[in-house]
Amino acid sequence: MRRYGLLLSGFFLAIVPLQLSAQQPAAQPVPKALLGTWQLQQLAFDARRPLTDTQIEQLYHDPAGEINQELKLGKLVQRLTFRADGTYLLSIKQLTQGEMSEQGQYWLRQDTLYARTTGGQIAGFSGEVLARLKGQVLVLEFPFWKPEDQVFEQERYQRVKD
Repeated sequence: MRRYGLLLSGFFLAIVPLQLSAQQPAAQPVPKALLGTWQLQQLAFDARRPLTDTQIEQLYHDPAGEINQELKLGKLVQRLTFRADGTYLLSIKQLTQGEMSEQGQYWLRQDTLYARTTGGQIAGFSGEVLARLKGQVLVLEFPFWKPEDQVFEQERYQRVKD
């Protein structure tokens, strides 16, 4: 499986596996705007086509709303730091479940982030696309169902001032 689910609010944030290339760092340089620490602010969905009633109902039952509430209340803090040397640090603090962190190497290929932990595992955010990187906002996205369904989960991050 390409990524793990994060245990948040007693729910697993189910993430669709994506194909990863076995090759590591690509020629694409990392934008300087990506470097630094980013804090997760919100999860959202972007449907790029009309949805059926059943699909809309499925989105309503996703734990994203509860996760967003925890983010808003400060019960959950997720930070992702990208360093110029190609390393990252992911830290998650949750009031009810404690803390976890992960570190490793990351690289960018065709606006898609790839990463491996120091232990060689595929990182939780690996395969996510840089949907937006402007000023103080970073939006990463990945297909929520199958890519052809054109429904994407988006993670909106705000830059943390060092």
